[in-house]
Amino acid sequence: MPITVQYFSTRHEIYLWYLNMWKKKIWKVHLLIFCVPIFLIALPMAAGKKPFDMETILGSIAAGAALVGAMWAYPLLMFKPSPRTVSADEVGIKTSIGKKSMSRSWADIGAVNESAEGGVIISVRNGNAIIVPPRAFYSAKIRADFVDSVRNWHRSG
Repeated sequence: MPITVQYFSTRHEIYLWYLNMWKKKIWKVHLLIFCVPIFLIALPMAAGKKPFDMETILGSIAAGAALVGAMWAYPLLMFKPSPRTVSADEVGIKTSIGKKSMSRSWADIGAVNESAEGGVIISVRNGNAIIVPPRAFYSAKIRADFVDSVRNWHRSG
């Protein structure tokens, strides 16, 4: 039998999830993206193929910072304040936000975790996540049943 929860999410919750993921692993990607423009400009200068130009180096640093800033801003700008519905069953998980919907089998789900605030984070293998805040559940028992069922289905799938 499917389990369904409905709720509204906030930009702050998305920001907290992204910050947590940044601390765990995204910082490495951001560091690489920050450094790429710098190396693309600095390597020809170091090899003597281009004259040293501090303005160009500062511009490449600014470009790297802008790229990283865009990566931070993207999930916050793409946030949809519409009501969300998450449904889970033996086959997988379905979610909808306004007119958009997504469906994933349990094989596509990387992990099911609980947040420090008491929410549930269902991580998709592609790097996205379904963040269900604690207020989506009417009681601690309903939340616990949801987490247990989703974890069991995930393990079986």
